[in-house]
Amino acid sequence: MGIYKKELDQAQKNDQHSLPLEQRLVFAMLGAPFLPIAPLRMGWTGHPSVSGWNPITANIAIGFMIMGNFICTYQYLDDASTRMR
Repeated sequence: MGIYKKELDQAQKNDQHSLPLEQRLVFAMLGAPFLPIAPLRMGWTGHPSVSGWNPITANIAIGFMIMGNFICTYQYLDDASTRMR
């Protein structure tokens, strides 16, 4: 939230009403690489001979990816529909 707030303050100083819609997608871009990496790691290390902590940490990465992607997508759609009115 600090990155978005900082750039919004800068835009308001430059007499802009709001930031471009793409600014809402920054955290989705940070979470996107975990989409293929985390399930691969969970499947690769999900054997009885491997420690159970590896799939658990992969689940944490999946949670980070899901939260980043879905929250940013909802914010983007909310901003886009507000501007269309």
